[in-house]
Amino acid sequence: MNLSTQIPLHKELELHDFVLHGVLKEKLLSSYVVLVSRILAGSRKYSWMAKYVTRHIAHEYEDYMALKSTVIPLTIIDKNEAKYEDCLDICDNYEETMVGLHRQVFGKLICKILSSRFIDKHIFDNIIMICHHILNVILK
Repeated sequence: MNLSTQIPLHKELELHDFVLHGVLKEKLLSSYVVLVSRILAGSRKYSWMAKYVTRHIAHEYEDYMALKSTVIPLTIIDKNEAKYEDCLDICDNYEETMVGLHRQVFGKLICKILSSRFIDKHIFDNIIMICHHILNVILK
């Protein structure tokens, strides 16, 4: 074998790189306390604890998670994902579903813009951002 004898340029990984410490460890332990207290309060023996259990664990995505979401079921298609042609049929079906939903929400004009292959990525990202904002306002 012809193995290199050069020392790697990246730093060696130490155990402390993988072990939680400080604020992250405190946050994790606090979340565990809340989760275990919820489980205990769910049992008959400790049901008296239910009024003392923390209802919400604070996190950075609270505002986003507070928005109302809409579940849209996708159709089940009798196709084999292992076959290329069937995968194309599945993708085509999902694309038709998504385009239909965009038409319902944003109208035909914006749908036409979104499906254009010649649109600039920056413009596309701005349109998507505006559409998400409109959806959030409508669904509130």
